[in-house]
Amino acid sequence: MTIDVMSYKMKPSPILTSLMIFLLCGISVTNALTPEEIAKKALDATVLLVMVDANGELSSGGSGFFVQPNLIATNFHVIDGAEDVKAKPVGQETVYSIERVCAVDENNDLAILQVSAPGVEPLPIGDSESVKVGAEVFVTGNPLLVFEGTFSDGLISAIREIDGEKLFQVTAPISEGNSGGPVLNARGEVIGVSKGTIRAGQNLNFAIPSIYLKVLVEKVIGKQLDVPIPDPPEPHPIVIPSFHEMLEKGIELFEQSKFQEAVNALRSAMHEQIDAKQRATAHIYIGCARRGFGESDHSVSLEFEDALRYNPNQTLPLRIGEDHPVFKPLLDKVRSESTGELTVKGSLPQTEIWIDGNEIDRRRIGTGTASVRLFKGVYIAEGVYEDAHRKQSVQIKPAQHKNLYLELPPILRHSPSSRVSVGEIIPIALDLTSHEPPERVQISYIIFDKHGVDLKRDNEEMHLWDVQPILSTWIYIADLPAQEHIGRIAYFIMCDGGRSPKSQYHELSIVDKNVPEINLIEPQVSSEFKVNQSIIVKARVTDNTSVDAAQVHYVFKRLASAKPSGTLLSLPLEKEVSSDIYVGEIPAQRSAPGFVWCYVTAIDESNNHRRSDDRLIRIVNPRKKRPTIQSKLDVSTTEHLLHQGLWASHGWTEDVQRNGRSVSRWDRGDLVRLSYLSEGKGYQTLGLKLDYSYEFPDNINATIEWGPAVKDGPIAFSILGGVARYRNPDSGFIDARDGARTALDDPTQITPFLGASLKLYPMDIVTVDVAGSIELRSTDIFSSGEFNSIEKHLQHYEMGIRVYVTPTLNLRGSYGKWYLGNRGNESVQIGIGVTF
Repeated sequence: MTIDVMSYKMKPSPILTSLMIFLLCGISVTNALTPEEIAKKALDATVLLVMVDANGELSSGGSGFFVQPNLIATNFHVIDGAEDVKAKPVGQETVYSIERVCAVDENNDLAILQVSAPGVEPLPIGDSESVKVGAEVFVTGNPLLVFEGTFSDGLISAIREIDGEKLFQVTAPISEGNSGGPVLNARGEVIGVSKGTIRAGQNLNFAIPSIYLKVLVEKVIGKQLDVPIPDPPEPHPIVIPSFHEMLEKGIELFEQSKFQEAVNALRSAMHEQIDAKQRATAHIYIGCARRGFGESDHSVSLEFEDALRYNPNQTLPLRIGEDHPVFKPLLDKVRSESTGELTVKGSLPQTEIWIDGNEIDRRRIGTGTASVRLFKGVYIAEGVYEDAHRKQSVQIKPAQHKNLYLELPPILRHSPSSRVSVGEIIPIALDLTSHEPPERVQISYIIFDKHGVDLKRDNEEMHLWDVQPILSTWIYIADLPAQEHIGRIAYFIMCDGGRSPKSQYHELSIVDKNVPEINLIEPQVSSEFKVNQSIIVKARVTDNTSVDAAQVHYVFKRLASAKPSGTLLSLPLEKEVSSDIYVGEIPAQRSAPGFVWCYVTAIDESNNHRRSDDRLIRIVNPRKKRPTIQSKLDVSTTEHLLHQGLWASHGWTEDVQRNGRSVSRWDRGDLVRLSYLSEGKGYQTLGLKLDYSYEFPDNINATIEWGPAVKDGPIAFSILGGVARYRNPDSGFIDARDGARTALDDPTQITPFLGASLKLYPMDIVTVDVAGSIELRSTDIFSSGEFNSIEKHLQHYEMGIRVYVTPTLNLRGSYGKWYLGNRGNESVQIGIGVTF
């Protein structure tokens, strides 16, 4: 009978002949490219991606490719956890920085990155839904990040669903470093994204279908992409019937008792259909048809065995009869001799149970506990729950029921912190899912300093929390020791053989979150230094770890105004031995009195900065001491300018007589003033003044002025007093009403006077003053009916303004009038003063 079967297979049916003609004619693809054209197109759009961690070191890498002129597609796991990402086009020296991550799809392991790289031709996204097993594909990438720009070809070997994710299994190699690269069809269109390989298998490489990438790109650019549609095959007069048509044709021939034609049609149908249950149904009909044209029960049993191989629970079709008196006992006998039952129980209720092997596709048979009938042979039963899984080989024997228990390894869920501060205890928490709590949970860690030097390796036990577990989840906690220095800790968690997720070290940075503290000891507030005297700076700087640098910043200025703008000078401070005191020196100011404005900065190992309070230091002339202010007003120390100076002024008087005629007061001057004055906002006032008029003989005035300090007020008051000595042609006579003149014994008059002055300080560099005085006595001649009298009257008044031009030069202008006897001497004066 076996020879008959082989003979049958050698004799083509009419339907099979039509199929062969169709295959020989072929399908023309008008837009197919040569492998060389595909390689150039793909490599021009492929990039090498390099990941940089928080310490600026290379952490990992992968591949990517342009899907838009400014968008790069790659795997999410390639960029996960990176602080910075660099992209280098294949074959070029230029390196671009990734500007931002536009979108991610963690479920499908995809990410879209934005970069500015002009002149790149992106790859078109093809239709991954039309991809069939056996299709030719091409892969580009950067294996091991060393073999840059590698181009490989292969086939779609299977289309699988793993953990609910659709994947293409390809024969083209996808090595480490190829992840994120494009998988292209014969048209140069992206139909997948390289995901990875199973190292335990041989050439088991997987890619993510491009339908998921298309959705993610459309989300970023905000519009639908036009996916290229393959060209339809050229019209052909031969029409190939579908599997259902051929299967139905075979069943109809069987029911018409045309058993040989039914077998031919059914076998032709199985050439096109790979569905296991439908193949099993076809084998049942073929077995019944072989019995129809006289073959033995053994031949029928062989077909029934093939049916049960594809579907161990296969029953007789209704059109044959489920209780057929001949075929049902035979099918039951074959089932008993070729199948057995398997019950698999996972250690956790959520465990998915999968079966693979013995010429069947991998499929899930249930969750928690699952029972299934299988064809005799060896299978792999696997329990899967999140990141944990357990595999076990099991042999199925006929007419036996086998029970299998899969105890999954513990599942560890840990979300590590990114950084902790120096001196801070490091708490670690773990959610552990298992059938029962493990005997031991341990943290293995390595401590590095900031230079990457391995300082210590140790283990730490974790302890079960007091709270009762829920749904087999146990909570463990532990504390790693606090660190005294900046650096990092690399660690992983193990429990009874299970290891923390991704089977890699977790990185924890040790940083100094606290900024340095600065206590500026010297110079003190309102310190005063002399010209040519250096300024000692002393500060106490403390920090959690250590201070890398401390500096003093300063600038010299003339006036005590707001904080100066522009560049300041900087000098380093040196640390005293075995203390936290930093000392430095600001060079002496040798130009003139003024002010030094300064502050201190410090930076620690973690680049934390601190700035001290500002200090304003007065620089004074060493020849003069600043006046001491002590009064009942309790005047505090001021930071305004003190003006001290010697003044020389020149003025004019009215009614000047020269050679018997009156001369204009502007024609020449005859009033000279010499004075000393010390005054300023917040300071006491002290002045001495001597006025001499040489046009009128012996006219001279001497004045003393003094005023208390007013605390930060814009107004100051002072009193003044002195003596006026004068003579003029009228001073030695008394005129009677009849025109007679009587000579006095002494024509010279000496008059004491007393007055007051008011000073206004609108700003440090300007002073406005008003002064006036009256006589304390007059001559002894009194009024009578025959003589004119000399009456008491105002002695003088004056208004002036002083402007501070430079630190050593002052200008002063004034207008006033002195009453000497019965004549007024009006004057306008301009003076120059020198401040020291």
